[in-house]
Amino acid sequence: MRRTVSVILLIFIAFSAFSQTSPVKPTVDERTELLSIVFRLAGSDEYVNNAIPAYVKDIDTWFAPSREGELIKYAQKLGKTSGVSYDAVMSMAGNLVITDSIRLKVHLKENSLDKRWGKPEVEKFIKLLNRFYVETKFHEFFENHKALYSVAENNFSKILTQVDFTWFQSFYGGKPAEGFNLIISLVNGGGNYGVKAMYNDGREDIYAIMGSWKTDSLGQPVYTKDVIGTIIHEYNHSFCNPLIDAYFKQMEDVAGKFYKEEKDVLQQQAYGTAKTMCYEILVRACVIKYYQTAKLSPEAVNRMIIAEKSRGFLWINYLVDELSVYEGKRDKYPQLKDFMPEIVSMQNRLTPSKLKAEFDFRCARIVSSNIADKSKKVDPGITEITLKFDVPMNTTAKGLRYGKKGKEYFPEIPKNARSKWDKETKTEWSLPVTLKPGTWYSISFPAEFFLSEEGYPLAETYYLDFKTR
Repeated sequence: MRRTVSVILLIFIAFSAFSQTSPVKPTVDERTELLSIVFRLAGSDEYVNNAIPAYVKDIDTWFAPSREGELIKYAQKLGKTSGVSYDAVMSMAGNLVITDSIRLKVHLKENSLDKRWGKPEVEKFIKLLNRFYVETKFHEFFENHKALYSVAENNFSKILTQVDFTWFQSFYGGKPAEGFNLIISLVNGGGNYGVKAMYNDGREDIYAIMGSWKTDSLGQPVYTKDVIGTIIHEYNHSFCNPLIDAYFKQMEDVAGKFYKEEKDVLQQQAYGTAKTMCYEILVRACVIKYYQTAKLSPEAVNRMIIAEKSRGFLWINYLVDELSVYEGKRDKYPQLKDFMPEIVSMQNRLTPSKLKAEFDFRCARIVSSNIADKSKKVDPGITEITLKFDVPMNTTAKGLRYGKKGKEYFPEIPKNARSKWDKETKTEWSLPVTLKPGTWYSISFPAEFFLSEEGYPLAETYYLDFKTR
């Protein structure tokens, strides 16, 4: 799944409302609604959101004659053969323009679109999209719902009063790059996305595309403070990306080594290059500085830093410390761009393999289970699977998924039964199960679901396959 769920902060703070006018204006965009609706009709789960019943009823009624149309069938094919889904769909939306026709923006970089869109596929898709747009009278549908869109925009604007936008110019010492866009998507059910359109002259249009999942008693979309972290993250991109663009050549060698150390983890989050990794680590470090300014406790800041390390950003603690140096020398460095050579120099002094080894050493490990992996003679009378860890664990963190063999091999969890930690040692966790004789079972315990008391994740996901006698 390609989405920017990984950028949503796990820590939310109650901010008092700020009185200044927000420089960010949320909008419902015709392009994102068009693409979202097309992929809803195509049955893409991430674009099937029924949170606003009256709206989706209108969609399903208005576009019912087109469900079996050529565009919808082609969208289904793209999802199956090219993986066009999640943020690849929104990447297309951000790179389009709708005037007298629908077409790609001019002067785009060759790699502006998500790589899941091949050139022949783009040409055919846009051709079919134009036909769909006209034949379904999409613009008329969009205009008919302007009142709903206005409610969504106004309600989202209230959330923006809880973001201290004065911090950005104060911290960076300048204005953001042009082209930041906050878009509300009403039928996006797959999460929040960060996409962009990149131009040959170096300009970028940055899009933070936010989903809608909650309504009031009248069925109107409302938004809660859990979107604040994403807004802060995405707005930082408009400041950070140009800084990385300007200095990446000096960072590239060591950045490439960092990327190689954590390539698998980063690619799982759709960060496919060392440069993208650099965008993200600078943004995430600046987000932490924002929360420090908002008086987040040192313990909570440390948990954020460890969480970012577990996502592949191994030197983020050094970067946060370096940004603190910058804050203390604003007379010498009026803007963060003036301080970038120091950040580059600091990164280039680090040894990626050493930092990777240090992080791995601190991670928790499962050292044993009451059921051995690959055992074929397990007692079917066992009522709990018990895992033992090598360090005291955070007893609020836990979780499991289907194992390597798939859903059909997942054990039955007794109704109303709860897993439990040994509260004294904090090193044993038990999961209630109901087992049948002569049956294979397969479970996984994902690394990100378990955290040590210090906040470090499991070193690796633990897999357990076994058969009862």
